[in-house]
Amino acid sequence: MSLGDPLAFASCAELGAVLAVSTGWAAYVWRLFPNLSTPDVAPAGIFSLQFALTRGRASAIVGRWKQERRIGAACRSLWLDLAFIALYAAACACAVVLTGRATGASGLIPVTHGETVSAVGAALVAVAATCDLLENVGLALTLRGQGGRVAAPITAVAAGIKCFILACLAIGVLDLLIASAASTPR
Repeated sequence: MSLGDPLAFASCAELGAVLAVSTGWAAYVWRLFPNLSTPDVAPAGIFSLQFALTRGRASAIVGRWKQERRIGAACRSLWLDLAFIALYAAACACAVVLTGRATGASGLIPVTHGETVSAVGAALVAVAATCDLLENVGLALTLRGQGGRVAAPITAVAAGIKCFILACLAIGVLDLLIASAASTPR
């Protein structure tokens, strides 16, 4: 049973164009994120807050940013992240669908299984993007001092799930593309 290609309405060339444009714009937006690193409490900037895990650690990071008048920059980074999420989700969805199509077309697996790869991959991208949005809600609550004891751990879990899914997708896409290229008759 195939789940079907979720982007069947678009050709490979169109998906390739969306992949290229969204990747380019995501790289541009990435450059706009402010540097929020502080050597003692937030060496990785906003990533330190994402993975703070405890209210105390999150409070220490936010407290330092308040002292250094960086809260506004941190809030702006959350708004930038909304654009970044949309762009990387579009790029990743195109990449997994193109990978599913290539895997099916190469003969490595049946075409219907390639469509299933596309559907499952696109669904996982949606889950990762949803986790990223949940993470941003937790970060916003933490920056406002309204997160209580739950915002930091929920934010860290959402960030961890997002990172795990995206890492698995990247490895899976590379693995399938290499295997498809190796199995394609020359």
